[in-house]
Amino acid sequence: MAQSYNVKEKSLKNIVLRNFDILKKVALLEQFMITKPTSNKLFKKFNEIVYNQDSMNWNQLYDTINSLHNNCLID
Repeated sequence: MAQSYNVKEKSLKNIVLRNFDILKKVALLEQFMITKPTSNKLFKKFNEIVYNQDSMNWNQLYDTINSLHNNCLID
């Protein structure tokens, strides 16, 4: 019973931490939006805040699309 409680507690903790991380990222984006950025600057800032990188990893996106849609983007 104690083990089951610990698993549920850990799961709840992970959910709460993930939600706080999402809220933090949203707050950072909201703060950035005050400056009325161009779409390119917004896209760059979004990648920086959400993915911790300054640009999109297009190869990863293409691989994901291919895996989800039966290799529709194969060269």
